[in-house]
Amino acid sequence: MRKYELWLPLLWILLWVPSSRGQVYTSEDVKFAMGFTEYFNRGDYSTIYHSYCSKQLRKNWSFENAMEAFAKLHKESGSISRIGLFESYNSSTGSQSRVWPVEFERGDVEVQLVADGLSVTDIVTRSRGKPFSKPATK
Repeated sequence: MRKYELWLPLLWILLWVPSSRGQVYTSEDVKFAMGFTEYFNRGDYSTIYHSYCSKQLRKNWSFENAMEAFAKLHKESGSISRIGLFESYNSSTGSQSRVWPVEFERGDVEVQLVADGLSVTDIVTRSRGKPFSKPATK
């Protein structure tokens, strides 16, 4: 029963809450947000790395560093409580990026998933009140 308590609010937000830009959330958007949340919360970081991270991100961010970063974030911030509505941005190359804000149970870290379609191209973090950094690509 607990599993459905976590997913129903997220599903409702993604499907029925209108955004200010009139975005339409598809079943793929819901699958992305719910899947990422489920894998992170159970500590299955390997699946996140191999199934959600883009080839370019995996090239620049080693598997070992990713596992360490996910485990540290989970330890310090707890489970993901929700992934919010994404904002869409057009790049100078013509591709469209989505920025998904991620909220955790606790902690002072703000996280954003930057995605090209449904493939994460960067994970941007910051301590509350400080500028965003890019640990995934360093």
